[in-house]
Amino acid sequence: LVRLPQTRTVNGLRASDDVEVLQERVERKTGVRGAWLCHRGRRLERGRALSSYGLRAGETVHLAVR
Repeated sequence: LVRLPQTRTVNGLRASDDVEVLQERVERKTGVRGAWLCHRGRRLERGRALSSYGLRAGETVHLAVR
């Protein structure tokens, strides 16, 4: 579970999932393509696991539209 601003929630994620999995689900929920995902002020980079950022259930991920 990851919460997005504007009360959008992404369920069914695992700590071992890559950032790409989260990115795809965020794009489906918001319709925003190519946005950066940020957590605790750090941009989430493709190819890394969510666990490498310490993301846990209920935490907020921010969308930065370029």
